[in-house]
Amino acid sequence: MAALRTDLRWAALGCAAFLGMSTGAAAAQLRPGELIDIDGEDLRIDYQRNTLQLRKIVMKNSDGTMLIRAQEAKAHSVEMSTKDSQWEFSGDVHIEVNGAILDSATATVTFKANGLDSAHAVGTPAQFSHMLKGATQRSQGRARTIDYDADKAQLHLSGGVFYSDGRNDINTSMLNYNMADRSIDSSPGAGERVRLHLQLGSAPAGAPPAANPAAPSGAAAPGKK
Repeated sequence: MAALRTDLRWAALGCAAFLGMSTGAAAAQLRPGELIDIDGEDLRIDYQRNTLQLRKIVMKNSDGTMLIRAQEAKAHSVEMSTKDSQWEFSGDVHIEVNGAILDSATATVTFKANGLDSAHAVGTPAQFSHMLKGATQRSQGRARTIDYDADKAQLHLSGGVFYSDGRNDINTSMLNYNMADRSIDSSPGAGERVRLHLQLGSAPAGAPPAANPAAPSGAAAPGKK
């Protein structure tokens, strides 16, 4: 098994691979200013197919705004210094980005300029939670698919959607959640309805959170061990 640390600009990982990391645990030193650390096992690089694979991966950046964990990971480029890169994650996928938490069975993630640009998470269901700075309640939800868009600071939930702001619940087939201000909109297809459960008055002290929240960092998602 091989363990490594590297960045998305590839130089440290390339050096580590040529130094024989596949035969034992090792670590490549990061140069100052590099932003992404990757730690994993069983490194596989296929230059003909232009792919990189790892098991039990942990990926994070230096400022603490992004964390990804998964059982399996595959990158669709070994030339990450010259283009945007796309990774496929599978098995207990856990993503934390800009205060949002995503848990899913699989996720396709696109990186741009050493940052997470977009993510497509699929699960049974996929789950998210988010705490806006200054808020007292976590927003959370679940759906068959959840898409994250960094440019819009938005989560798009689709298929069997459940959403809660900590007091009020929404069931629908499609919902957009704005991470900047917690605003939401839902416009399902023709003939589909949006169902709301509103809690009137003040929330009682110590009220429990809504059911099935996404797991915080370091904890397993509901139904996972």
